[in-house]
Amino acid sequence: MRTLGTECQFSLEQYSESLLYKLLADREAPTIWISPEQNEIQAMKKLSDLECSVIAVNRCVSYPGIHSVSVDHTAVGRFAAGELVRAGHRRVCSVYLESEQAFYRKVEAGFTARITEENLPLELGEALVPQTDWHREAATVFRKRLSVGERVFFVHTTALVPLLLEEFAASGLKPGRDVFLLVYGDSFDFENNGVSALRQPGMQLGIIAGKIALRQENKPEYLLTDLELMKRGSLYPTEITHQPRYATTSQEGILS
Repeated sequence: MRTLGTECQFSLEQYSESLLYKLLADREAPTIWISPEQNEIQAMKKLSDLECSVIAVNRCVSYPGIHSVSVDHTAVGRFAAGELVRAGHRRVCSVYLESEQAFYRKVEAGFTARITEENLPLELGEALVPQTDWHREAATVFRKRLSVGERVFFVHTTALVPLLLEEFAASGLKPGRDVFLLVYGDSFDFENNGVSALRQPGMQLGIIAGKIALRQENKPEYLLTDLELMKRGSLYPTEITHQPRYATTSQEGILS
């Protein structure tokens, strides 16, 4: 919005995760909600076919007339693997919602690639949370994972974090001492709960999208690798809650 200025008419469209949860309630999810990314992409293509200017934010859409501005999710996986190993962990369980499988697979690809290339002593497990009745399903998934000894979690859906923290508390497990948590996303309402996070560069995504709308940028695809790492004590084995420490990582830093 800052890039576009006050005299430019524009529209921002974003798939609403919170709206999806309200619509689902306890009913079975219709197919359109199972794979929201694919439905978004089809809508973008139809708009482009009608000669509308379309900018896909955090979506890589290769199609005539569509510009893509996205975080490099494969680089996210590479970065996360390095941070987990530096923190001394040897196994991590990735947790994601069913509707976010496309995002997760890209992160997973980067994660496993770095483990293989550098022979990192890190094992990756995963837990999918079904979309239907996701609150109850998430609690069940977390409870089961804790019961089999999982203690390190990499969460890809910020809405799941409060539920995971509740399960930690119910089990008498303290983040940063008994269990460890790293979250990837762009909106955190639980930062004071000792949650370490990889924050995606939302401001940068918006600025580039605005420049494309103003025709100041014209590449078909922009992949951003800069991430903000917030260490608040839950990723590293300490009982001390860290103050925010911001670290912007370039592509070279991710690959090093």
